[in-house]
Amino acid sequence: MTAVEPERIEGYQLSPQQQAVYLREGARNRAERSVCCPSRIAPGPLAARLAALVEEHEILRTRYVALPGLRQPVQVVDAAGPVDVEPGPLGSTLLRAGELTVEHTESPDGTLLRLGLPRLSVDRTTWSLITGFLLGEAPRNDDAQSAEERLQYADVAGWLADELAASEPAKEAEQTEGTEETAGTRTALPFLAPAPLSDPDAEPETLTVTVEGPALQRLRTAARDLDVDEAALLLAAWRSLYARYTHNSDDRVLVVTDGRSADGLGAMPGPFDRPVVTRLPLAPQDAYASAARAAARARRVAAAEECHSDPRTAVGDGSGPVLSFRHQRDPWAAVTEPGLLDRSETPGTLHLECVEGPESLFLTFAGTGARIAPGDLVPLAEAYEQLLADALADPGRAAGTLRLVAAAVSEPPAQPADEPETVLRRFLEQAGRTPDLVAVRCGDETLTYRELARRAEALHQ
Repeated sequence: MTAVEPERIEGYQLSPQQQAVYLREGARNRAERSVCCPSRIAPGPLAARLAALVEEHEILRTRYVALPGLRQPVQVVDAAGPVDVEPGPLGSTLLRAGELTVEHTESPDGTLLRLGLPRLSVDRTTWSLITGFLLGEAPRNDDAQSAEERLQYADVAGWLADELAASEPAKEAEQTEGTEETAGTRTALPFLAPAPLSDPDAEPETLTVTVEGPALQRLRTAARDLDVDEAALLLAAWRSLYARYTHNSDDRVLVVTDGRSADGLGAMPGPFDRPVVTRLPLAPQDAYASAARAAARARRVAAAEECHSDPRTAVGDGSGPVLSFRHQRDPWAAVTEPGLLDRSETPGTLHLECVEGPESLFLTFAGTGARIAPGDLVPLAEAYEQLLADALADPGRAAGTLRLVAAAVSEPPAQPADEPETVLRRFLEQAGRTPDLVAVRCGDETLTYRELARRAEALHQ
């Protein structure tokens, strides 16, 4: 009887970011993202772009293999091969190159692409990079390296782990300083379920609203006037809203960076993002403009310290910050699916995800751990929008005086030429633009914008 030699596998260790995702999501999960392209893209040219993209980046042809004796899987990089093209469901075309799948469907409005990758291979910046390349954007080669010299994610994974290991552990005093409660403070939002009732395995509840037109222009004008970026204004409003609800002395916020501040990583796909604990003190008498400048400093500190922040421990036993925040500039925001977040992307109990495109800003409010009901996200979003509008109208106002609800009027005002901005109006506009994208997800159940609009109309009747 001939002995069979065991298969020899050359594997690479997971990066700290991949380990954090593995602890929360496992290795089998795949992530998906929908792209609604307004023009027609034939499967042939799409397959050519897909082949070039996967050949250039090993992370897109990486499998995760469990080996005996190891607690976590290893990365196994397959050789580049041809693109497999086969018929898909409902008249679509399914393309596969490495581990990246693309379901191609022609629609009356253009082309719908459904992208899929192992969750351990992707973060939100990765989706933007892939979308840009598939839609014809020239690749960004920061260092113009040859294929032999080009860094790959498996190479960087070891460096990320070494950088983290070389960092000095945070002191206990630094972790707890400033978190003491004073008499009479509230430590949780009134609509949050108590922490003992939380479910760490529950998928986030999310609500996405769109800011565009005059409202977005006011945000960008205020950013120029105060010499900060839009992200600082949004973070300051998020922190101000929490302070108004809770009067809590805990000034910690988890700021999620894209993790690509080091040279050569800007155009590299793969999971790099990190939640970094920052401090954003805010007193009721502080002007919103001061809070915005403090938020800008907090974001700079987060970017400088991201290599020393362990994504595996930044979120854990519930003792971490309640708030988390991320801002991403994405040139493809208008054609990609907003609002889909998993547990690894929402490190705080309450998370605000801001995706800013050239002409629109998507704000996704997320509650984690089953501690917030979906219906409570609506008043939370409306309060945030009102506070932000008040702050932008007069950045010199004290944060403690910014309104959470619109001012009451004694008589209905005359209907202006332009319908006022509301969450409902923006939802209907978004439903008209992208009716087939997912609007709401609760566990494994999803509703598209079209389906949700129809249900709302049925209830109204």
